[in-house]
Amino acid sequence: MADRFWVGGTGTWSSSNTTNWAATTGGAGGESVPGAADTVTFDANSGTSFTVTVDTGYNPSVTSVTGGAATVTLNLNDQTLTAQTF
Repeated sequence: MADRFWVGGTGTWSSSNTTNWAATTGGAGGESVPGAADTVTFDANSGTSFTVTVDTGYNPSVTSVTGGAATVTLNLNDQTLTAQTF
């Protein structure tokens, strides 16, 4: 089980794009894409208002998604979820 933190603001969540994944909050991107046993966190170091587009046909499976001080818009297979976290 790993913790993964979204960094760098707007981007695409796919099975191979590691650009926006860090091992620590505010860390450098390039870590592995989170998997079924991992915890995903969107927080103040992710950006303040950004869009995460999930690749068509890719259905991420994670243990939990947490957030703090960010407005996150998730686009998942033509469905949009906007969440404001504090």
